[in-house]
Amino acid sequence: MYLTSQGKEIVKNIFDKYTVNAVLIFDFQNIKYYFFKDRSLNKDDVFAYIVWNNLKSEVIQHPKEIDEKSYYGIYLNDISYEKYKRIKSTFKFKDISKVVNELRQIKSIEEINKMKKAGKITDEILLTALSLIDSYSENEVSKILKGEMEIKGEGYAFTPIVAYNKNTSSIHHIPKQYSPSKKDVILIDVGAKYKGYCNDTTISLSKKREVKDKISEIFHLLMELEDIAKEGKSVKEITHYAKEKLTKYGKASFYHHHLLGHGIGIEVHEKPFFNSNTVLKKNMTITLEPGIYIKNKYGIRIEKTYIIRKEKRAKPLNKAMEQLI
Repeated sequence: MYLTSQGKEIVKNIFDKYTVNAVLIFDFQNIKYYFFKDRSLNKDDVFAYIVWNNLKSEVIQHPKEIDEKSYYGIYLNDISYEKYKRIKSTFKFKDISKVVNELRQIKSIEEINKMKKAGKITDEILLTALSLIDSYSENEVSKILKGEMEIKGEGYAFTPIVAYNKNTSSIHHIPKQYSPSKKDVILIDVGAKYKGYCNDTTISLSKKREVKDKISEIFHLLMELEDIAKEGKSVKEITHYAKEKLTKYGKASFYHHHLLGHGIGIEVHEKPFFNSNTVLKKNMTITLEPGIYIKNKYGIRIEKTYIIRKEKRAKPLNKAMEQLI
């Protein structure tokens, strides 16, 4: 097994900060993509992956293979309580989650390239979705999009949200077998995965003048937020700007329903979290998703995934949206 460039960096940081003999990695769904280049690793075959302080790595197939006298660094964030109880009684360890989560915020070039590819696939999926809407229900479109993402990438970051008409006003709408003859308002929230890395994109569309004007307003706000989101700006500052712009909508504003954005990478929601005082740094990857939700009428949300740059505006990883709104 070979470590990725970011895997080497993070392991070196762990050995610098903690007195441990090795790092044990249990999270097969996400963390393996961060640490290892070998994509054939199968969670059914192993108990854990281990990286020693000389950067050599190997597979641990059973807890009995772990040296009880050694001290291990463990990423506890994604370990089940049952597994935690098991390892707690087996060997000595220190929780390295905080260090790992902090370092994960800054993406390497290798990671950014994977996220660009996930963005490209998501753009293609959006275009596919729009070709299906006239003929299919919310649930049918969502299922087709999941299948398309399995074919084009490594599946989906989350189950696609497809909502029509008043269903768009529900931020966590579960697609239903609903296909009205008139689809006056449409919301699609979708994100592909590529080599373990996620995208998250939302588009709102309507032919109704009232709604179309508000979609345009939210889209232009997103463009303003792109200008503001750069190294040195805090997520709190960016949120305040968006909140002030939409204050006229009162409780319909996104601010009363969800955060303005979130970090994104091997998990669709990760640091930096937008309910913090985090100051953005170059090569952080985030989403921005302003919106309004008018109960039982319609909802509008526009969302893209971005790379933070030093002096320039945030760079979107989605390009199809400008052609569609």
